[in-house]
Amino acid sequence: MKDVKIINPNFIDNLNCSKEKYVYLDPKDFEIYAYDIPAPNGYIELEKFPYCCEFHTHAYESTQEWIKLFPNCCENHKNLLRESWFNKSNYMGIALKVVRQISYTEHIINEKIKNTDWNEEITDYLEYNILSFGQLPKPYGVVGLQQYERNITHWIRQNSNIEQHKKEYILGFINEFRNQTPQEKTDLNILNNIYLKWLALFPFELEFFKSLKSKFIGKSPFIKQIGRKNRYTGETSAEIHTKDSFFNSLLELTNKLITETNSLISYQKGYLNDPVKTQIEIINQKRLLKLQKGYTNNSSNEERKFRRIIKSWLKDEKEYLSELITAIKTKDCQSHKETPLSKKNNRDNTPKKFEDLFCNPNNSNICLEILRVLDPPFIDSSNTYIGKNKGIFPLWIKVLKTHNPEPLIKHFDDKTYKNILNNHFKGLNLSKDASEFRKVYARLDTKGLEQQIKTILSQFSQSGRLGK
Repeated sequence: MKDVKIINPNFIDNLNCSKEKYVYLDPKDFEIYAYDIPAPNGYIELEKFPYCCEFHTHAYESTQEWIKLFPNCCENHKNLLRESWFNKSNYMGIALKVVRQISYTEHIINEKIKNTDWNEEITDYLEYNILSFGQLPKPYGVVGLQQYERNITHWIRQNSNIEQHKKEYILGFINEFRNQTPQEKTDLNILNNIYLKWLALFPFELEFFKSLKSKFIGKSPFIKQIGRKNRYTGETSAEIHTKDSFFNSLLELTNKLITETNSLISYQKGYLNDPVKTQIEIINQKRLLKLQKGYTNNSSNEERKFRRIIKSWLKDEKEYLSELITAIKTKDCQSHKETPLSKKNNRDNTPKKFEDLFCNPNNSNICLEILRVLDPPFIDSSNTYIGKNKGIFPLWIKVLKTHNPEPLIKHFDDKTYKNILNNHFKGLNLSKDASEFRKVYARLDTKGLEQQIKTILSQFSQSGRLGK
């Protein structure tokens, strides 16, 4: 388990005083202590270890000699003597840790090298070992890691039981891990500010985006890519977005949302119950975006600058009001077509039986007949579901709602349709969340069946069977 020590006494004070959501801990401000790892399954320590063979003896004694010199082993480490937090006694057991983990690694490689997933097994274990050596504050490196890597590299190169391409893969991993370039530092507060601006700009107040807003509020989607979980450490690596990649990801998300959810899609699915209301919402959001952007002018003349800003604002106000007045007039015209009683019924009357779904209840039976005469039929004479694809019911509802010149069925939410249909048709059992109304049915000939339903409706209408 990792034990981290903060060596910068100012960090905690800065943390408590910071107004930022995220605080960055610089590698020079902390130390990760080394820790022991358990022996792998099946490992048996050789007698007299580490003096069990020439290789282990050399690895142990050479590391012992090095730790005697440390930190006077090099110019960089000599600077540790000036650090108040440095205590050499913390590292005196490093030689035994090095040689023991070399021996553990030998065991794992010998045991796993023939497995189909040998590469992941071995590199996961190597990473596990490397991380267990901890980390000194930057720029002092890792105590003992160089001795571990040098000796295990030598052992791999000399091992004739390891195929050459596997040797190259394992050694390449060690070399890449040793020389990896630090990930570009990203200030998460910058990403958070970008995300908050995006949340404020995106038109979540539009009716068809309202249900999506809760999925994005309070989130921190700053991870660009999640790596594979290490089977030994239990940790999963992740790559954090840079400012540019995060901005691009939000552009992609924006494009996905507005192309998959819009007035056209809502209309085609029968969800656009009040297009004029949606139009007014869009007009308002368009004006809001312009106001959030604000008004500027690059003229060098101050008086002309003010005049042009006001002129631009007046033009936009005129355009906004013109669009709004037109939309309101359209809505008023629609309102005049409805009696007060019909408005009350639309608000208050949730259908209780199948006939209540229809604008004219007398049309309910003839519309049922459509489901019986389709080829193949979907219900029988007793209203039992006999079809093989429940997607027919959302399609049937859609055609009846969009029938010209007048809809045959009223607009309700999906669950209302689901409840009525389940009660009326034996064995139908549409799902609790009415998900059938939002699915794409690849095996259903949607276009062909829709045309069949419209043709049958036309025939019924011409024969006078549809009521007015």
